[in-house]
Amino acid sequence: MRNKDSLICLCQSRRPIIKSALLSSCLFVFVTVFLRTVPVVFHYPQSATNFDHGANYFFPFDLLVAAAFANMLVSFKHSANLKSPPGALVNRQLSGFSFSLYCIHFPVLYFVASISMRLFGVGFHYAGNDYVGALLVSIGVVTAIAAAFAFSRITEIHTDTVRARITSLIERRATTVKSLAEGGWKETRK
Repeated sequence: MRNKDSLICLCQSRRPIIKSALLSSCLFVFVTVFLRTVPVVFHYPQSATNFDHGANYFFPFDLLVAAAFANMLVSFKHSANLKSPPGALVNRQLSGFSFSLYCIHFPVLYFVASISMRLFGVGFHYAGNDYVGALLVSIGVVTAIAAAFAFSRITEIHTDTVRARITSLIERRATTVKSLAEGGWKETRK
């Protein structure tokens, strides 16, 4: 039980290990650059220029990069000197539909690509060398963002209401089960 409590405390850390936002940012950049390039160059020189090869992804290195990034985020959150970045309000508004964008961007882009393939002959395999294709890709991206925003107005905007209803339902069920357990089950059959 003690190990489990220690793990929970570690996962719910509210203070960064390195408190300085500047120092934790420098550490993150160093760890990311060093751990993502050195193993590739020295251990896999034939794939040093090909980062999609797969040989440069090694779990312990990724774990260290993730830990440095998490520390940097927490140090930013607790930094007294760090002010809100320009456009923070825009970022908050855009983050309100990020999960919807994640969920539906591919089906929307696939739909736009299939229509543009049918009408213009450009869609799934855009080579990037003509203006019509670039315009169609731009239309696909804008359509995906607009569809995600509309989808979020149906789903994500109601998250707090749904959460409150589910919580009250669970609490009512728990109260019913507790009262039945305390009062005992009465046999109604004869």
